[in-house]
Amino acid sequence: LHPIVGVDMHGVATEEDLLREKRELLQESMREQQTLHQVQELVEDIFDAVCLQQPRLPDDAIDDPIVQERLFEDGNAQLGLHYTRHAWSTFRDIERRIQTYQAKVTPPNRAASMAQKSRAQGPVTQAKPVRGRLPQKRPVRDPIVNPLAQPVALGVPCARLLQDKVQALPSSTAFPLEVQRERRQIAVDLSQAVRAAKETPPERSQLWWLAYETVTDIVMSIPGKVKSTR
Repeated sequence: LHPIVGVDMHGVATEEDLLREKRELLQESMREQQTLHQVQELVEDIFDAVCLQQPRLPDDAIDDPIVQERLFEDGNAQLGLHYTRHAWSTFRDIERRIQTYQAKVTPPNRAASMAQKSRAQGPVTQAKPVRGRLPQKRPVRDPIVNPLAQPVALGVPCARLLQDKVQALPSSTAFPLEVQRERRQIAVDLSQAVRAAKETPPERSQLWWLAYETVTDIVMSIPGKVKSTR
């Protein structure tokens, strides 16, 4: 056998690398995707590590008529109701009357009997201790929600919800006549309040500001007329 002898070879390229530009574009694209992926992971880790607190409305925010108007009309947009101070107070009063009626006709709570049953069953046996550390799941935080997106949770009266509550009120001929009349009166008052709230308030009419300016000009011209007649 004869050993293989290395042969020196020399070559000359007559054409440039046709795939060089594609390789550079691929490398640049992979570099950008890798950088973007790393940044996304960092942002997600920072967002998970920061404990954000749900924004809290001031205590007197719901008492502002401007805030009441927005929340009332957003919560009752399905029925097309308009806000007025009278409509706000009327629906709040009907809601209190519904709660009072429910307290009259609803049987007492059975929480005491349930507590007695749980005590009769005896103490609950605890699980045996386990050696080592148990894996703990990451606590699930409540999502940050806009408090203005749920007007009912802020105490804003909702006509549709009140109508459903009135329909769900128990009624029976076994109830006293006063209780039966009270349920019918609540339903009638609620229907009247809904019809009244559907009417456009006078201050939102197109002629309101024209009439307001006309009356204001007349009132402002009275002192001058009085002086000229003396």
